Amino acid sequence: MLIINLLVSFSLSAQNTWQHYMYEHTVFYIGIEKENKIDQFKHYDFTNCLSSNDTLRGFIGDKGQTIRIFLEHVQAKKKWGCFEVVGIAAVDNNITHFEGEIKIERIQQFQKIPPYLYDLKTNIEKNGVIIAQYRLKEKGRGEHTGTFKGYLVTDWLINKDGKMQSSHFENPHQFYRNHQYIGKWQNNSGSLQFNCNFGQNRAPYSSKKYEISPQQMERIDWYINN
Repeated sequence: MLIINLLVSFSLSAQNTWQHYMYEHTVFYIGIEKENKIDQFKHYDFTNCLSSNDTLRGFIGDKGQTIRIFLEHVQAKKKWGCFEVVGIAAVDNNITHFEGEIKIERIQQFQKIPPYLYDLKTNIEKNGVIIAQYRLKEKGRGEHTGTFKGYLVTDWLINKDGKMQSSHFENPHQFYRNHQYIGKWQNNSGSLQFNCNFGQNRAPYSSKKYEISPQQMERIDWYINN
C-alpha cells in the first residue's frame, strides 16, 4: 500500500481520519512518497499554495448544513511554516469574520504527476501536498460564534522556472479538488461541537453523501467589494 503512516506525527484520531480520507481518494494520492520533506523545502514560501481566490464550500453539522469560507488574507509569519489567516465564514444568513493560523506539519512529494494535474504537466518540475494544522477563531460573541480547527491538505508545485505555486484551473476537471479542510467547529462556551469540512471544488470526505459539487452550491459574492 502506497499510503502508510502518512501522518505519523499526528494524534491517533487525526491520523486515522486523514488516512481514511486519503485512502478513500487514492486516485489523487497514488505515488506519494512517505518521507516528510519539510526540511528540504524550507527555503520556499508556501503562501500562494495556502491562499485561495475561490470560495471554499462544504458542510457543518450532522445534517450537512452548507458553509462557505473565503480566505481574505494569508501571510507568512516570521517563524517558517506558520501563516496568519483572515477570512469570512457564512452559514445561511449568519456571516462572521475570523482570524487564525495555519501551521505546516508535513510536505509530501509525488513520485509522478497525479491524474488531476495532467493538464499542467508540461509546466511542472516537482509537485506534492502540504499537510497542516489550522485554527480559525470567529470574532464576536454568542452561542453560534466559535473556532474552526483541524487539518488541511493542499497542492504545491514547482514550475519549470523553479517557482513555487499552487495548482489552478480556469475550468477544473470534475474530480479536481484542492484546499481540503477537515475538522470541527466548537462554540466559545464548548456547548456545541460539529464536524465541519470544506474545500475548493469539493468538500473533503466525511460521509459520501456530503461530497458537494460546485453546481450544488451557490457561490457567495457579498465579500467581493469588502
